[in-house]
Amino acid sequence: MKSLLGLIVVAGLAASANAQTFGGVTTITDGASVFTLGNNLGGPLGNGPATSFSVTGPGGVNHAASTWWWVRVDGIDGRENAVFQPTAVVTNPAGNQIRIEYAYTQFSLVLQFSVSGFDFGFGSLQQFATIRNRSNNALTFNLFNYVDVNVEGTPNNDVAAVTGPNTVEFTDAFTTATYEASNALQVDASGNVLGLLTNGIVNNLTGGLLAGGPADLEIASQFQFTLQRNGVQSVSTTLTIIPTPGAAALLAIGGLVAARRRRA
Repeated sequence: MKSLLGLIVVAGLAASANAQTFGGVTTITDGASVFTLGNNLGGPLGNGPATSFSVTGPGGVNHAASTWWWVRVDGIDGRENAVFQPTAVVTNPAGNQIRIEYAYTQFSLVLQFSVSGFDFGFGSLQQFATIRNRSNNALTFNLFNYVDVNVEGTPNNDVAAVTGPNTVEFTDAFTTATYEASNALQVDASGNVLGLLTNGIVNNLTGGLLAGGPADLEIASQFQFTLQRNGVQSVSTTLTIIPTPGAAALLAIGGLVAARRRRA
């Protein structure tokens, strides 16, 4: 919590030497885990950027074709809006982290993406959102994290199961993708979840598992909280890719071969 609070600065005053306004593709890595954030955000009424999350190195299968955040302030916004500002400040605090800072009229928002590579074929993508109420009134915020999950890089074969109050597992053949967030989760066939965030009206996630597959599935999580003036709240989600034991052994062999080729 303390480390994230320190990230909140007014856009344009970021201290990092590599700060830039959002415009280019950004890639972060940790071991064999690689996350790429595209630059086609599409504005506040768009669908968010295309992304790539691989746990087998650059060019590996993409387990998350898109992931982004939406925000709504109750009583002020008549719909959910994708987090977007052309002047947002982007920095890379570390080789495995992206930080994007936004300064809206009534609140400040920091998004941070971080990858962790535990082993070849085994890694996680963590997403953090920290918001501060800059207005003089109490405000009720809704933050939505969306992920188009494509386990093993194939969109049509995923099977979803709720494994806890805030956890869903997606499986496809030899790989499991575990998504952990709030207890307001919604899983549905492709287009249905994203449609709630982009249809121009107020929506709240209450559906749970609406489609379990096998199908092309997507998920979103909603975080709702009220902040007084200068109040701060941080929320996070985690997508972890875990191979089955047999697949893990094959991936380990593949990782050794790839490492030997790089050294050759």
